[in-house]
This record gives sequence, structure tokens and C-alpha cells, in this order.
Amino acid sequence: MASTNYLQQLLKQGDVSSLRQAAIIVAATCVLWKIIRNWTSKRPLDKIPGPKSSSYVTGNLMDLFQPDGLDCHDELAKNYPGVAKVPSMMGISCRMSSILRRFTISWSRFNKIIFGDSLLATLGDHHRKQRKLLNPVFSIAMREMILIFYNVAYKLRDSIHGEVSNGKNEVDVHSWASRTALEIIGQSGLGTSFDRLEPDSPSHPSLTPSRTSRRPVQNICDIFESKKRAFELGDDAIREQVSKVTANMSATEEDKLPEEELIAQMSTLMFAAMDTTSNALSRTLDILSAPQDAHDRLRQEILEAKKLHGELSYDELNNLTFLDAVCRETLRLYPPAPVVLRETRQDTVLPLARTLTTLDGKQTNEIMVPRGTQVIVSIMSCNKDPLIWGPDANEWKPERWLSPPLASFVDAHIPGVYSHLMTFIGGNRACIGFKISQLEMKVILCILLGSFKFTQTDKKVKWRFNGLGITQPAVDSPAGYLKTSCP
Repeated sequence: MASTNYLQQLLKQGDVSSLRQAAIIVAATCVLWKIIRNWTSKRPLDKIPGPKSSSYVTGNLMDLFQPDGLDCHDELAKNYPGVAKVPSMMGISCRMSSILRRFTISWSRFNKIIFGDSLLATLGDHHRKQRKLLNPVFSIAMREMILIFYNVAYKLRDSIHGEVSNGKNEVDVHSWASRTALEIIGQSGLGTSFDRLEPDSPSHPSLTPSRTSRRPVQNICDIFESKKRAFELGDDAIREQVSKVTANMSATEEDKLPEEELIAQMSTLMFAAMDTTSNALSRTLDILSAPQDAHDRLRQEILEAKKLHGELSYDELNNLTFLDAVCRETLRLYPPAPVVLRETRQDTVLPLARTLTTLDGKQTNEIMVPRGTQVIVSIMSCNKDPLIWGPDANEWKPERWLSPPLASFVDAHIPGVYSHLMTFIGGNRACIGFKISQLEMKVILCILLGSFKFTQTDKKVKWRFNGLGITQPAVDSPAGYLKTSCP
């Protein structure tokens, strides 16, 4: 009562400092109430096993999403297979790796701050409308796109050849892969060029770290604003891309996407295509550079096909069985986005793929997840679950894709949109551009492995989380910190 009267007195005074004090009191009271409620009330997830909290403030989230958090995810999956209750900020999160017959949970609100009203941020009917109208853009003209992919890949090959010819004995494939991925999506998706792909030429200025900020979020926002201004000023490339999108829509005028949402989709497309595809490509070359037979076997398959057909067509490229197996196995074992975050929009009963023993000793095949629960979906754990993939699930073995699948794999009914993997998610929020990503990987690998042999350097490459939850390679630099690189 006393605190309430004090708050009323502050509000009556009406000056700025008093209002600020009142706002702080209200916020602190809400936070305190939530903490007390979380600690004292009984919740449906209380009986789910999980690790002890490592911090009273952040729980275990800092352990899981620090740059070296991949090991923590592996340890969590080992100790709590399937589902685990994870302490988080002022509450709990639920980490899942072996649900998943269906998805009824939404993206984090954080995506809207970064991408605006794009596919990564919209929900419900709004998301379905966007996806329906944009699907044609990602499902047609793949055979036409391959010509653009080849042209960009040839530029990449020539630049690497120039570096090697000038005496450089080490090439940072991650840097080149990132620049190449951006240029491919620029030409094929936006109708413009961002990068000449020359050794000394700068990449797009919006992606060049400034002296004051290296945050990827700021880079994405800069791209978003530049594309929006270009549209308003009548930039031909942007106008042409928008006309391509609208030309592929059979919807009525009122059902079409607003121009601002189209720009948001382009921003999202650039982010998703550049970071995920380039990291998958870098990971593949990193693996192939290790001493093993896979590098020579794949290179031989590519060279024989090119000798027979010349530049490989869309169908001929997809008929390279070992190339396809290498891509699938890399994306299985090392998904570029190892985990995704969701939030339940309503109280949801989720069926489990395996029986869970709760803390009171009971067994269940489903759990009740309350509305507003943060859910960490572990793609990496699902993709290498030994109950699905066998005892060698943690080994990189492309040969597994050249044989009939295991019965456990078939029976798992993983709802992924790509090869029954969760790498590109599944359901109505599956990656809309996964086919383009696959084509890009295959074209670049075909050109590079058809021209070069890759070997490891004496530098150890470590794969870590970046600021957006995507893996990226890093090596020890002379300054004593890990520098993003994959030599």
C-alpha cells in the first residue's frame, strides 16, 4: 500500500524525473513479479529433466549461445536426448531435438526488428499470403539461373587462380565463398551486382565492417535502407526484380504484397543466402581438404562428367551422385544454422518421437508446452541422432546416401523439407530457397574441384557460432583472437 501511494504521488508531481522514477518502479515490479511467479508456481514443464542453471540471471543460455556453444549443445543432447528443460532469463526454455511430428510454434519477435515484415518475421495468415505469392519466384527458371551461377563461379575460379599464380600458397575460401554467395543472389535474385570478385576489389560497402561497428545486424539494416531508397528513386535493377515478382503472381491487386514488404523479402533473401550457403560451402571444402579419398573421388566424378558433356547442364549436374551425397552428408552433420528459436503462440501438446521419463519417474510420449514458452529446436542433434542414423551418426560418411536408407531413418518420419533432414526446417516455415542453395553449392564445387586440388594448411580451423546463431569458421590470428577465416 505504501509503495502504491508513493507511486501515485510521483505521478501527481508530473515532472520528467518523477515520471522516470515511476516508470522504473513499474518495470522493476513487473520483473520481480515474474521472477517470483516463475519460482513459486507449478508449471507443466517442471517435471521435464534438464541441466542445473549456471547463472541466476541468464540460466544456461549464455553457455549454449556463446561462440563456442556448439560443444554445449552436443553435451546437452548426450545427457538429455530428445527434450530438456533449460533454465533461461527469468524462466525456462525447452530444448527439443527429437519431437517433431508437427510444428505449431512461431519465430522469435527479434526477427521482425532485423528484417521487417518478411518471411522470417510474419505469422499466421500474413505469412501464408507472403509464401504463396513468393513461391513461384523460387520454383521456376532453375535451368535459367544455372547460367548466372556458372558465370559467377568462373569469376571466382579465375580470381583464385590469379592469387595462386602470383605465388600465394594459401587461400581463404570462406571469404571468397561469402563474396560469391552475395554476388550470386545479387545477380539472380535482385538483378544487380555487388562484387566484381577480384582479389583487391572491396565487397559491397554495406557489408564492409566500419571502424565503429562490426555488427551483422547493422549491415543488414543498411542493405534494407539502401534497397528501399533505390526503389523509391526508381532504380532499374530493383524495379525489374519487383516486376519479375509481380509478373509471377496470379493474385488480385489487393492480395499482392506491398512494395515495402517486397524490399523486406529481398533483405531477408540476401541474409539467408549469403551466410548459410557460404558457410555450408566453406565447411564442405574444409572437410574435403583433409587427407581422405572423398576429395579425389569427387574430383574424378566431376572431371569425367565435364570431359563427356562439357559445361554440365542442370540435369547433368544433379546426376552426379557422389557430389549429391557429399552435399547431403555435409548439410546433415554440419547444418549452417544448428539450432532455431521458436515461441509457442498458444498452449500446445507436442507429441514426442521417443518416450520421455519425467523427474517423477513416469513415462510420457507427449508434453504440454504453455503459451509463450521459448523453444530451442536443435537441428544438429536431430540430424545426428544415433537412434535414427546408427552408431556412426557423428561421422562424415557420404557413402550412406549411396545405399538404401536404414529402417530407423525411414521410420523416424522427420518432417524436413530436404532429404528428411531438419537442415532447412519443415512445414510452412521451411526454407523457401533451399533448392537454389543446393544448386549454388553444386555449381561452385563443380567449377572449383574441376580446376583445383584443395589441401589443409597448418592452421587449425574452428567452427563457432556468430552473432546470429549461424556457424562460421575461425582461425587463431597473430593478435591472439579468433579471426573469421577458412584457409
